[in-house]
Amino acid sequence: MMLNPRNRHLLVIPQDEEEQDEECAVLLPENYRKPQSPYAAVSVLAVAPDVSQLLMAGDILMVERSMLKEVTFEGETFYLVLENYILGIVDQEL
Repeated sequence: MMLNPRNRHLLVIPQDEEEQDEECAVLLPENYRKPQSPYAAVSVLAVAPDVSQLLMAGDILMVERSMLKEVTFEGETFYLVLENYILGIVDQEL
């Protein structure tokens, strides 16, 4: 199933953050999670037709993590972000 975004939304998928297993002498609870950055890198899957910015599938964006909307429908999870919450486009060319 594919969700086609509307109303200036982008369908994205969060990029996996690399978790590093660090040796630590302090015991932490099993459900402890390292604090996450307030920003997330996401990959664009689809763009609503009324988005004013020139974006294409495959672009990597930086967005505010709290602005990602997680929507579950019929067992599938989709992530949407409004175009206003794009902080920048990651340029991977060096």
